Amino acid sequence: MVGPVTDASGVVFAAPAPPRRIISLIPSITETLFTLGAGDSIVAITTF
Repeated sequence: MVGPVTDASGVVFAAPAPPRRIISLIPSITETLFTLGAGDSIVAITTF
Protein backbone atom coordinates (compact mmCIF):
# COMPACT_ATOMS: atom_id res chain seq x y z
CA MET A 1 0.00 0.00 0.00
CA VAL A 2 1.22 3.50 -0.88
CA GLY A 3 0.28 6.56 1.14
CA PRO A 4 -1.85 7.69 2.70
CA VAL A 5 -1.86 11.21 1.25
CA THR A 6 -4.33 14.02 1.85
CA ASP A 7 -5.43 16.17 -1.09
CA ALA A 8 -6.18 19.91 -1.00
CA SER A 9 -9.82 19.29 -0.09
CA GLY A 10 -8.90 17.09 2.86
CA VAL A 11 -9.69 13.73 1.26
CA VAL A 12 -7.31 10.98 2.38
CA PHE A 13 -6.22 8.48 -0.26
CA ALA A 14 -4.05 5.37 -0.02
CA ALA A 15 -3.18 3.48 -3.21
CA PRO A 16 -3.03 -0.33 -3.04
CA ALA A 17 0.17 -0.28 -5.14
CA PRO A 18 2.60 2.31 -6.57
CA PRO A 19 1.20 4.13 -9.62
CA ARG A 20 2.38 2.72 -12.97
CA ARG A 21 0.94 5.33 -15.36
CA ILE A 22 0.99 9.14 -15.30
CA ILE A 23 -1.35 11.62 -16.98
CA SER A 24 0.22 15.08 -16.95
CA LEU A 25 -2.07 18.10 -17.28
CA ILE A 26 0.57 20.83 -16.90
CA PRO A 27 3.32 21.15 -19.54
CA SER A 28 5.98 22.23 -17.03
CA ILE A 29 5.21 19.18 -14.88
CA THR A 30 5.51 16.98 -17.98
CA GLU A 31 8.99 18.39 -18.57
CA THR A 32 9.89 17.77 -14.92
CA LEU A 33 8.67 14.17 -15.14
CA PHE A 34 10.91 13.55 -18.16
CA THR A 35 13.84 15.20 -16.36
CA LEU A 36 13.26 12.89 -13.39
CA GLY A 37 13.31 9.85 -15.69
CA ALA A 38 9.58 9.10 -15.49
CA GLY A 39 8.95 9.67 -19.22
CA ASP A 40 8.22 5.99 -19.84
CA SER A 41 5.35 6.14 -17.33
CA ILE A 42 3.56 9.07 -19.01
CA VAL A 43 0.54 7.85 -20.97
CA ALA A 44 -1.27 11.14 -21.68
CA ILE A 45 -0.57 14.86 -21.75
CA THR A 46 -2.57 18.02 -22.34
CA THR A 47 -2.32 20.04 -25.55
CA PHE A 48 -2.68 23.29 -23.58
